[in-house]
Amino acid sequence: MIASDPVVDSSAPRPLAELPGVAAVHDPRPPLSRVLGAASAALRIDTMPPSDGVFVSSDTTGTTAAAAVSVGVAARTPDVARAVADQIRAQHPEADRITVQVRRIA
Repeated sequence: MIASDPVVDSSAPRPLAELPGVAAVHDPRPPLSRVLGAASAALRIDTMPPSDGVFVSSDTTGTTAAAAVSVGVAARTPDVARAVADQIRAQHPEADRITVQVRRIA
């Protein structure tokens, strides 16, 4: 491990926006899902609205926790994405899959 790698303390979850290198947190849902709130009911997907930038959804294949962030230009994108994934895992240990989208490097 490199000394500059962000380390996440799983005993003290914090908002994704406070992680080093995260410039902004976005709604990780696809645009259609954001516009059509009833889409999840029509697709029979058990979902909860995004909480602290993390969208959790469940279907027959398992539970997915997803986030979308912008990364600061001075930060290393893979390290930030890994730290976000670690934070999501700490907040949602029941998730079978973690998805982190980097929407922008700002």
